[in-house]
Amino acid sequence: EVTQTRADIAPDGRHTEIGFTADWYEDAQRRDFTINALYLDEAGQLYDEVGGLAYLQEMKLRFIGDAAARIEEDYLRILRAVRFVGQMPELRLSQEALEPMTQKTEKLRQLSGERIHAELKKSFASKGWQKSAALMQETAIDQVLFGTEFILENSDDFNHKVAEHWLVRLASLLSKEALFAQCEALRFSTNEKQMIAQITKVFSDDEWAVLTSDKWAEYAYHEPLYLAERALVFMRHYHPHVMMNDERLRQIALFTPPPCPVTGHDLLQAGVPAGKSLGVLLKGAKSHFAASQFKASKDEILSHLLGQ
Repeated sequence: EVTQTRADIAPDGRHTEIGFTADWYEDAQRRDFTINALYLDEAGQLYDEVGGLAYLQEMKLRFIGDAAARIEEDYLRILRAVRFVGQMPELRLSQEALEPMTQKTEKLRQLSGERIHAELKKSFASKGWQKSAALMQETAIDQVLFGTEFILENSDDFNHKVAEHWLVRLASLLSKEALFAQCEALRFSTNEKQMIAQITKVFSDDEWAVLTSDKWAEYAYHEPLYLAERALVFMRHYHPHVMMNDERLRQIALFTPPPCPVTGHDLLQAGVPAGKSLGVLLKGAKSHFAASQFKASKDEILSHLLGQ
């Protein structure tokens, strides 16, 4: 990353006025972690003003100088620490950082929802997201942001490929109510809110019975959107008597519904008038096609619908 050396002027925990400097040390003092204050000049000369290389070799994440002072300059650094240990799970957060992080967690309420949202997304999209979640619970960040503790029990088992989206991981740790309650404050996008609504829908006993049976594709045909992710979140929170295995989850995730051989044009040609009745019959055509395990032909479906 190419950067201009800079200096912070009058930081207040939320915003910082920036000035410019030519001093490596002065620039290093405005950064958060020692491993973020390593510099190479155009000749390849390494400048390490705060011992970042040694800490990097030890895989230790340490604030520069006094951790409380660094956090007081910008409260987002609490969430940046959480994100770093998720993106690099081999990193160990220094003990001297935990206490001030915990003491100042409430200060996160002063940050904008956009800034918090950006860090959450990076943390839960990382390979070590469970480590990030555990640190958020240890420092009570989860309670400040969502009003409740994360459900961490057996979260290490939640590593299926279907669960790679950051919102699926977050939804696995929170109740639907707790997650939705903060969607506006944390500036979730319309698409994100729609995804959350879909993956947190609870299956009825009958729906789950179909989805875990040989007729799963019939259900998937009518409810294809985020169905595998929804099944994962459902099992995580409700522990149904019959659990879906990984192979079935994979099949659902890869399922591409075949096109129904009967179209609206076919129904019009068969004499069905345009309007509401056409839509009802078209929906019936798709249901019959799915019920036949996608084997019914156009003629068979038309005959079934129109009694020919």
